[in-house]
Amino acid sequence: MNDEKRIPWNKGKKQCEETKQKISDSLTGRKLNKETKEKMKGRIPWNKGKTGIYSTKTKEKLRQARLGSVMTFETKQKISSTMTGQPKSPEHKQKLVEHLNKLNEFQKYDLNNYKENHPFLFKVEELREHPKTSEIQVHCKNHNCSNSKEKGGWFDPTRSQLYERIRQLEHPEGNDGNYFYCSDECKLKCPLFKKTGINIHKRKIYTEYEYQTWRQEVLKRQKDELGFNECEICGNKNINELCIHHEKPQKTNSILSLDPDNGIILCGSNSKNKCHYKYGHKDKCSTGKISSNILCF
Repeated sequence: MNDEKRIPWNKGKKQCEETKQKISDSLTGRKLNKETKEKMKGRIPWNKGKTGIYSTKTKEKLRQARLGSVMTFETKQKISSTMTGQPKSPEHKQKLVEHLNKLNEFQKYDLNNYKENHPFLFKVEELREHPKTSEIQVHCKNHNCSNSKEKGGWFDPTRSQLYERIRQLEHPEGNDGNYFYCSDECKLKCPLFKKTGINIHKRKIYTEYEYQTWRQEVLKRQKDELGFNECEICGNKNINELCIHHEKPQKTNSILSLDPDNGIILCGSNSKNKCHYKYGHKDKCSTGKISSNILCF
């Protein structure tokens, strides 16, 4: 019989779950021999460079599979061991050096440094110095923890925790995340961690395209009136340091989130003045005030 016309015996037939499990068990831990590995070298994947080969339904299944896949600790250890000693690109090295330099600066900080350089942090979080060691201390976000503000407790955060919390609060694209947790157990048990509470505002009210359209409309409106763009508080004209702020918070007035009349131009976190946080996030509009309206229990 000609192989080209041969029809597989199992074409159109479905295997039962028991058979699938047997096949899966037989393949588990199986390794390729040297001959097979040599044959696979230089082989071009069948879908390389092709677009539109997956249907929308298939793409959704693949996306759901990726979201639901969680690596075990052993898998992470294997990946870590294989990556150890691998050469890093110049861009990666530069980013690593910049990150380490920032952390080293944080090592020199005391409570007064934080008050001077990051005043917005003190509007949202409560910090103090340890009575004996002078280390910076904060409250755990989990309200059931003994180190939480509700229980009157404190703990020593790492410098990395402080850096990430400040970055999320002060960066224009920050999401007010990276809360302080004294342990992974508290983080997983806290209702605010990727579940409810303040993180509910992380859901996008609009798409990135809609936001950019709204942003350009606000900038265009001012440029038509003045002939240039500037901060509406201090007059800074550096376009790279300007950001668009919602005069009425989008978290509490989502219906006005794309209204050009609700947008004002202020200095962002890249500027020395930082008018966005000096005047845009205070009193009733501060992140702390907004978050206090949402209880975590």
